[in-house]
Amino acid sequence: MSAIFRVTFDNIAGLWPQVEPLVAQGLRGAPTHDAEDVRKMLYTGSCQLWVQCDIPVVEAVVISEFVAYPKGVWLRVWIAAAKPDPGMDTDEFLEKLTSFARQNNCAGFEAIGRHGWARRIKEAKIEGLLMRVTFQ
Repeated sequence: MSAIFRVTFDNIAGLWPQVEPLVAQGLRGAPTHDAEDVRKMLYTGSCQLWVQCDIPVVEAVVISEFVAYPKGVWLRVWIAAAKPDPGMDTDEFLEKLTSFARQNNCAGFEAIGRHGWARRIKEAKIEGLLMRVTFQ
């Protein structure tokens, strides 16, 4: 049975050999970062690593970060990738990320990626290249 959780700093290194290929998959074609950049960002605390894991196997990853705007802080999801089988439990990831964002007094969360995610998140609004869900 899979569990989804945020990986603590001390556990990044142990999971990285499984996480790195998924991060690279999520970044394919991106000119701004590579997996090593993400690893360094995780160690500086500027982003968070989330995994879907059927211990000891990592099945999916999400990378999030806090973004400060003049009107509030948002939790941004900017990498999401999964192995084909069993795939990503999108609903459970959304529940965990929404809870984390609310606990950290975020105005909402935003996702950068394909607009197909909006079909999975009914309250999402497409704004240019990203999708936002605002908390009420």
